[in-house]
Amino acid sequence: VTDEGIRLIGRSPSGWKLSAEWVVSGARGLSVVACGPATVVAAAGPRVYLVAIQDGALELKAEVCMEEEVACLDLGPGGDEALLGVGLWTDISVRVLKLPDLRPLHTEKLSGEIIPRSLLICVLEGVCYLLCALGDGSMFYFTVDQETGVLTNKKKVTLGTQPTVLRSFRSLSTTNIFACSDRPTVIFSSNHKLVFSNVNLKEVTHMCSLNAQAYPDSLALATDSTVTIGTIDEIQKLHIRTVPLGETPRRIAYQEASQVRY
Repeated sequence: VTDEGIRLIGRSPSGWKLSAEWVVSGARGLSVVACGPATVVAAAGPRVYLVAIQDGALELKAEVCMEEEVACLDLGPGGDEALLGVGLWTDISVRVLKLPDLRPLHTEKLSGEIIPRSLLICVLEGVCYLLCALGDGSMFYFTVDQETGVLTNKKKVTLGTQPTVLRSFRSLSTTNIFACSDRPTVIFSSNHKLVFSNVNLKEVTHMCSLNAQAYPDSLALATDSTVTIGTIDEIQKLHIRTVPLGETPRRIAYQEASQVRY
């Protein structure tokens, strides 16, 4: 995907070649994109395009014009009838659309004036969630009715202080979420509740899954200057220990040199 359109690359006996191309109309270039197994959703300004991959060709299936410019979007599970989450700029809202005709189902206003920067729809322990990260490091998350698209159980958490990018990955046969920010966090579900676990890295700007022979079940983590390859421990196992203090605690301090909290 480029700012001018979508290109489909295929392999032939002579090597890789351009199989099909779809070019966006108008003066606005594509700015955000989300991909499914055979579907590409892209936005240019306020317009959202649904392009299907069929028999080695690209076909525009639907398009819709939103009220404001699109800031972020994500395509949920469900194939041809999946939900599409769209975050908008000026009115600071999240819209839920339904494939294949991009029919609007639900509008959710977000409090405050911080623009949504990243959006993710995923299923954890059988529950569908929509997560929307804002430009100040905070994040809203909701449970989603996959039939009606209605968002409920609105909650807010602070992950960092900078814009956060949300990415899903598989670890130990379960789906988890990696929040890339100045305080990277792994999000997973335990007993049908979201749990937030800090990562022992100071900053991550991008993440993708890596499953090669030399690096099985791994993650590639990028910063502005480095690329780190690592694995995720059994994050579902949290160890909780109660320490009686004998008096009322007033504050908690962290010593970075020894990585100990007092």
